[in-house]
Amino acid sequence: MEYIMAKVQKPSNRAKGWKLLQTKHNLFITSTLRNEMEELLQNFYEEETRMGKKILFAGTKGITASILPGSRTLHALLKRRPGEQEYDYNDCMQELQEADIVIVLEVEGLDWKVLRHLYMWWSGKKKQPRIILCGDFRRLLVTNGGKTSYLFASDAWMRLKLKPIILDDIVEQKDVEFFNMFRLVGIGDERCLAYFNCRVQKELPQDSIALCARKEKVALLNSHRINQLPGMQKEYPAKGELIDADFSKQKIDKVLVVKPNMRVVALKNDSKRRYYNGSLGTVLRMEENEITVCFDNGNVVNMTRDTYSIKCKSSCRKKVSVQQFSLKAGYAITIHQSQGQIFDKVSIYAAGCWCAGQLYEALSRTNTIEGIYLEEPLKPEQLIVDERVVDYYNSIEEEFYEMMEED
Repeated sequence: MEYIMAKVQKPSNRAKGWKLLQTKHNLFITSTLRNEMEELLQNFYEEETRMGKKILFAGTKGITASILPGSRTLHALLKRRPGEQEYDYNDCMQELQEADIVIVLEVEGLDWKVLRHLYMWWSGKKKQPRIILCGDFRRLLVTNGGKTSYLFASDAWMRLKLKPIILDDIVEQKDVEFFNMFRLVGIGDERCLAYFNCRVQKELPQDSIALCARKEKVALLNSHRINQLPGMQKEYPAKGELIDADFSKQKIDKVLVVKPNMRVVALKNDSKRRYYNGSLGTVLRMEENEITVCFDNGNVVNMTRDTYSIKCKSSCRKKVSVQQFSLKAGYAITIHQSQGQIFDKVSIYAAGCWCAGQLYEALSRTNTIEGIYLEEPLKPEQLIVDERVVDYYNSIEEEFYEMMEED
């Protein structure tokens, strides 16, 4: 495989990456800073559409799919349904069938089975569209049965014959230090700690969102902020087969507590695309069986209970059906929940970081060092990385320089 590395010191390398975009090759584009990738893709989209090409953006999550124009989730485009084993790989949405170029965003959050589904559809086409996968494997990844899945080691990844571009250009000089320190986080280098630990604050800003390594901390912070809110609270208990329902590992609350003007986070994608799993909003009104939320994208939605199939406490039955609002308090969320989003200000509670890429993910949720606030100094043991990913990115640079010498 060939690799392109776009570095700050060599702007011509960025031009080389742009040149690869003009070819017919399938590509993997990765970048430490997401806004750099989005700018490149936006420019590419505008140029290709002017030439009459049909470009389709797909996200691994609904919140990711909202980043660029015309995006849909890859699951929706493939008509992939949870739990289904057999598929007609030609049975997909018309938008996908007609696309000349398919661009998938944040592939680090993609299950290998979905990538295989995409490959099976693509390989069966007479006129194969171009596939461009975008993401950063140093972030939090999908796990299957407790094991981390790396798409770059999968059969489908290899068969797509992707030519990667690593886009690490920095447009503004003031971003250089932040960028360089952030890259050190990605390889677990402790030299970054002093830089980020300058952002420790005794009192964290109230208008920031708290990103926590542990869900227990999320519950504590949300409870505290709800208690500070004026007004009467209203409780919304789940309905349905509750006696044997096990809520201990469910994202929905057995009893949802809501107050006027309370911040909330959505727990699922809306079929009408007014909000997505992870979208934040503010409660406007509370009725007996309806909660009106103004989401941060401006959409006002009357929320009702959704149906969930959850596990039982006893072994006599596998699952039961319950109904509950797909909302939780949104002052604090887990780092996992923050994937795919960008915030102006984040307060990071890194204590209890337990998996590779978790701290890297949290620090990447804002584009500037000024937007980061820390509850306490970051510690070396929180810089968890997977050596397989480090080796992969090391090989990229090595292959790049070999290719550049050949040029």
